[in-house]
Amino acid sequence: ISRLEGRITLGNNVNNFIDTDADGVILKSNSEYTFTKGANTYLKIKSTGLVGIGTITPSDTLTIYNDNNLLLGLDAPAGNDAQLRFYSAGSYKTIIYRPANSDDLRIGTVTGDALTIQQDKNVGIGTTTPTEKLEVDGNIIVGGNYIGRDGDNYIGFVSDNLIKFRVDGATQIKLADGVLAPQTDSDVDLGSDSTR
Repeated sequence: ISRLEGRITLGNNVNNFIDTDADGVILKSNSEYTFTKGANTYLKIKSTGLVGIGTITPSDTLTIYNDNNLLLGLDAPAGNDAQLRFYSAGSYKTIIYRPANSDDLRIGTVTGDALTIQQDKNVGIGTTTPTEKLEVDGNIIVGGNYIGRDGDNYIGFVSDNLIKFRVDGATQIKLADGVLAPQTDSDVDLGSDSTR
């Protein structure tokens, strides 16, 4: 067993060295760090602090490249969260995570969970237990003009004072200026599933 004490200088530059302190090992370079195996470079740390995994030219704080599908895994025991946290100036702001003992994917903020996607593809906004494909706990404002199943069956917000209910390609009921009335080409019994 060999034991080396003191600073180990690398090459001809006294500023490139391996040393130790109370916290552990120090690897110092005035230039860049390159970790290779054979002809392949697996990790590059630029003098600017940019880090590349699988690339020698990182363009961001961390750049990851792979010639095939790029997979980034967050793995934790079933009883623990797997989390990806986002901070601003050192303060925790938002999170994407898999809760402990769950297969859900959740997006949250400092005030709690905002979006839940379950394994059965049910989506909850404001709720972590959606029972339908989309369940919203709270009010909804729609920026578009239509809500519906397809182009022939929808509720159309035509203007600020006109809403139309369209079925099978024809407008059946309209709400204009606060008055609910059948469209001129059909009469509809409110509370019934048939026209007359």
